[in-house]
Amino acid sequence: MGTIFKIRLQKQANTPENMKNLDTASLQKLALVQLRQRKLSKSLKTIDRAIKTDKKIALNHFIKGRILQEIGQLKPSNLSYSKYISLENKDLSNKFVRKANFYLSLNYLSLRHFDEALRLYKFRHSEDILKKYECLPKWERSIVTGNVLVWAEQGIGDEIFFARFLPLLEDYGATFYLECDKRLHEIIKQNNPNLKLLDRSVIQDLKNFDFQIAFGDLFALFSEHINYLNTPYIKITVRHEIKMIADHYKNKTIVGVSWRTLSQEPEQQKLRNVDLIQLSKNLNCAGTGLVILQPLVLESEIKELKDMGFDVINKFDATNDILAVFELISICDQILTNQGAVAHFAGAVGQNTLMFRPKNARWVWTQETDKSFFYPTIKFVKRY
Repeated sequence: MGTIFKIRLQKQANTPENMKNLDTASLQKLALVQLRQRKLSKSLKTIDRAIKTDKKIALNHFIKGRILQEIGQLKPSNLSYSKYISLENKDLSNKFVRKANFYLSLNYLSLRHFDEALRLYKFRHSEDILKKYECLPKWERSIVTGNVLVWAEQGIGDEIFFARFLPLLEDYGATFYLECDKRLHEIIKQNNPNLKLLDRSVIQDLKNFDFQIAFGDLFALFSEHINYLNTPYIKITVRHEIKMIADHYKNKTIVGVSWRTLSQEPEQQKLRNVDLIQLSKNLNCAGTGLVILQPLVLESEIKELKDMGFDVINKFDATNDILAVFELISICDQILTNQGAVAHFAGAVGQNTLMFRPKNARWVWTQETDKSFFYPTIKFVKRY
């Protein structure tokens, strides 16, 4: 949608009287513009006016579902998505029906309604991705022989989240090949020595495998174990060089910090980034050593922390040496982090962590409590 059209729509709809003159398609477009601008209340009023005009236009209910989801009203959002799917006759060839089912699954995950969520979570994949692997039958727990490809999906933090299910594969006789970020290989190997590890950046020849399953589908397959899997499940052997850091700062509190997303999307930056002053406001500068866990840290950021009076430890490549990041997390007294991969790492290790949770946090970091369901050692603080 062009900028000129956005401006024209906004000028037309400055008053309720002018909004009455907009047709349904224009109201839909205006609601989406307002949604992208995070004018959520206005966006909801706009799409409600479109629905009032004609309740049987399916797309109106899809858009309302998204707006309510962004606001955090998950149960009403579910009703809107369900209405949309019903009006589209549950047509799974329609990519928006598939997307609505996926968004429903995210809402159910946030609400901890796992049965409903995991039934729909498969819709996170596009049909093209699923077709890529349909030449192989999906692995099920009844299958105890053969070579099984556990194929990669989502980001490095998600891979650590799903890694809690890997030890359960030990009970099955098949040979499992895990495709994941190469930076995690040593960490996964230390904790799951019988897994065969594959670099996710390398295209695999599917002829080498008898069965396949998406990494994230292990959640659905082993969901009955989720309550006791939410304990620290990553153990790391710390190298001497990093142990020396702990010895050197034994008279100070060692705090690991991460505050900025690597996403280049302005909306994600606005949602996830934490101001350094907010990050450090309750710390004793003179008595604290800050361990940088932030990938691609800027020199200006290091200078800002040093100017506050902190000892800053920034000796490792937090972008490429993820094993070092895990080891550094292990020697810290506390972790302060934004929503991101470092939060997953710290939770998996079982480190005492405060995460600055944004208003519209991902389903892993539910809004319902001040403590993480999936990572019991993570507590949430408000990001502002």
